[in-house]
Amino acid sequence: MFTPSISPFQLGKSGQQPGQSFAVLSWNIHKQTLHDNFNTVIQTLHHQHPTDFLLLQEAKVAQHQNFSLTGYSYVTAPNIQIKHHIYGVLTATAQAFLHTRTHMTKARESWWATRKSALITCHLLHDGKILLLANIHAINFTTSHCFQQELDRLYEVLAGHQGPMIIAGDFNTWNQARMKSLQRFCDLLDIQFAEIGNPRHAKKFMNYQLDHILFRDLLLQEAYAINTGSFSDHNPLYARFA
Repeated sequence: MFTPSISPFQLGKSGQQPGQSFAVLSWNIHKQTLHDNFNTVIQTLHHQHPTDFLLLQEAKVAQHQNFSLTGYSYVTAPNIQIKHHIYGVLTATAQAFLHTRTHMTKARESWWATRKSALITCHLLHDGKILLLANIHAINFTTSHCFQQELDRLYEVLAGHQGPMIIAGDFNTWNQARMKSLQRFCDLLDIQFAEIGNPRHAKKFMNYQLDHILFRDLLLQEAYAINTGSFSDHNPLYARFA
C-alpha cells in the first residue's frame, strides 16, 4: 500500500570533500519541508550551526514540482507515495555523493500498513577514508521483536563497511526493549552513542529519547539538541566530528 515508485533527488554539478572537522544535523521534520518558511528555517540553522550533512526524516516532497534546498544537493528514500507527494528520509549535503543505497523494512506498520525507509550514502573524507552515512527512520507501531528483526536486517546491510560510520535519525526507541535492541545493534557494529549535551531538548516519549546520532572511528567534538520551538514535533540533533 502506497509503495513508492519514484525517488526525487537534486544533485549539483560537483561536490567537495568534508574538511578535517564536519557536522551532521538530524531532524524529524514532521512533513514541514513544503512549508513556506522551511528554507528560511534551514538557512538560519545552518548560519547558527554550520552543517555539512543534513539528515531529515518525514520529509515531504511534491512529485511534480521542483523542490530545492539552497546550497545543498540531496537524495531521498521514500516510504510512502500518494497522488501528489512522497514522504520519507532525505539526506542533503554540499559534499560529493560517492554511492547511495536505499533500504526498506520488510515489516509493515499497523494501521496504514506502510514500511519505513533508510538512506545510506558514502562520502570521501579528506584523509582518503570513506564515510558511510545512514539516515534512519525506524519502524514504529510494531512489536519489540519485529523492531529487533529490522535492526538485524539493517546490520546485514551495514556490516561490510570498514571505516568511519555515522547512523542518525528517529529510531522510535520509546521503551526499554527497543533501547536494548539498539544497544545490541551498536555493539555488533562497534559504534557508540553521541552523548547529547542538553538532552532536555531532545524528543522523548515515556522518558525514552527517540532520536540518536551513532558513530565510530571519528572524534566527537560536540553534540547537542537545538530548541526550534513548534516548527516540528521533534527538535534537531547536531554533532560535530573530526
